[in-house]
Amino acid sequence: MPARSSGGCCSPTTSTPSRPATTPARLRHWPVTPRSTAGRPKRRLLRATTSRFAQRLGQERPRVLVVDDFHWADPSSLPVVEAFARDCVSQPLLLLVGTRPGGLPGWANLEHVERIDLWGLDREATCRLATAIAGHEPTDETTELLRERTAGNPLFIGEIVRALMEAGVLGVRDNQLAITDPGRVDLLPLGLRALLGARIDALASGPRALLGVASVIGMRFGQNLLDELSGAPVAPGDLVRLVEAGLIEAGDVERSWRFAHPLIHDAAYVGLLGARRRRLHARLADLLERDAQTVDVGRLARHRAAAGDAARAIPLLEQAAAEAVAIGALIEAAGFWRRASELSADPREREAFAARADTAMGVARGLTATGSLA
Repeated sequence: MPARSSGGCCSPTTSTPSRPATTPARLRHWPVTPRSTAGRPKRRLLRATTSRFAQRLGQERPRVLVVDDFHWADPSSLPVVEAFARDCVSQPLLLLVGTRPGGLPGWANLEHVERIDLWGLDREATCRLATAIAGHEPTDETTELLRERTAGNPLFIGEIVRALMEAGVLGVRDNQLAITDPGRVDLLPLGLRALLGARIDALASGPRALLGVASVIGMRFGQNLLDELSGAPVAPGDLVRLVEAGLIEAGDVERSWRFAHPLIHDAAYVGLLGARRRRLHARLADLLERDAQTVDVGRLARHRAAAGDAARAIPLLEQAAAEAVAIGALIEAAGFWRRASELSADPREREAFAARADTAMGVARGLTATGSLA
């Protein structure tokens, strides 16, 4: 069945980093040349495993696989999606992939792939969405305002309805959602990121501070870790307020939460002062290190780096890069080495880390060009 898309290592030959005590042996001796085949067996294994999984799914009954927000996918997930896109033609599988326009993956041009371009919501759909959010059907004037300001973008419609209601520009009149303060309609920011930032700034201090702390943890966060990072148990009312504002939603696990959209997470994170952000990253890294048996080295490395703690971040970044190489995730490995290069104060070390990052990216591009990533 067709797939459908709607509309995204290295031991250098130069000087080596002067950190032999912390550089894993497999990293120091991993051979790197532009024609290196390192990681290729792992990618072949990944391709074979994905194919077997697709066959197993198809044997049970017809399936629909949905991959939304494909533009946010991490580099190592891209080959998995591509494998499904290629395999679904021979299986009773329908793959639906939602992504932003531009930068479509190469497999989107395969013969069995059907592309469907989605445009903004029409007037009727805009009215229905606004009704679902506000609890009252908007007037014709309000609907036209929403369409004009959002171009029918569903996320933008939701955010601007909430922002206008919170600002008192929209209100209920004669049991309809109506413009109650026409003079203030144009005071709201036009950009979605700016609008999200304005909505966050308008929150009470408790929920606003909580949202900032949660943004340091990531898109998803557990309440226990949030309590510890906040330094005190979170007030339940603050979480309820954030849910009511449409900024977070309950996760799949009890006492877990997630941001309603990556752009909301980004707006909350960018809104933190730099010094506070670094302190939170440092404390979070300390909390994660307590459970040394299960800690994700890559995650820990990112937090140490974001805290500006080069002394502890660089060894972790090296280890994370080595582990990424071991599973064939060369693009991620390059990212870790690039970050280590940015943090290092030693010019020779910076150059060596940058060389490893460049070489890893070169190998990854070569594997992609030959189809070995799929």
